[in-house]
Amino acid sequence: MDHEVETIGLVLHPRKAVGESVETILKWARRGEGRVLVREVDRDRVPAGVDVVSEAEFRRRVDGVVALGGDGTMLGAMRLVADRPVPVLGVNHGNLGFLVEVNPSGLEQALAQLAEGDFTVEQHGCLVAETSGPALTTGYGFNDVVLARLGRTGAVSIDLTVNDMRYGYYKCDAVVLATPNGSTAYNYAAGGPVLSPRPPAR
Repeated sequence: MDHEVETIGLVLHPRKAVGESVETILKWARRGEGRVLVREVDRDRVPAGVDVVSEAEFRRRVDGVVALGGDGTMLGAMRLVADRPVPVLGVNHGNLGFLVEVNPSGLEQALAQLAEGDFTVEQHGCLVAETSGPALTTGYGFNDVVLARLGRTGAVSIDLTVNDMRYGYYKCDAVVLATPNGSTAYNYAAGGPVLSPRPPAR
């Protein structure tokens, strides 16, 4: 992919010890290969040498993101830059690591490839939710979007239409709309096989 990365944004797991990977990234930056940014929420978890910026500035300035954590951290990083064609590199500090493919030991090599534009991008499906009612925390769902009732009474009433074709009507406590990534995650949680969300090669 022809996309050189000079400004890397870090997205950190809120509890995992990721300091060693942060230091690897800072060493990469000190060699003159790039700049490193974090959002204000991670200010106290990074050493000197990392620029702390607002979330809006983070979204605007980064041309690559490194997510240090597990799949949840990776999904959060993807939501941050969903409006821009910014590559997200996941480094596995979690357990399963289905979406994140780089281990901390391989981070230095991955950064070199990222800086040179020597990488490919895996596309992931994303659901976009919009509402004229209550404000949404996020409008993007890489795993799923959940439509749930407000409070303890009442029900969710859903008319499902796909490509202008009516598929059905649902009245329930909640409806979960899953992407291929999300349905794979639910399948794994239920004890089923883990399947790749990518379409088969032709």
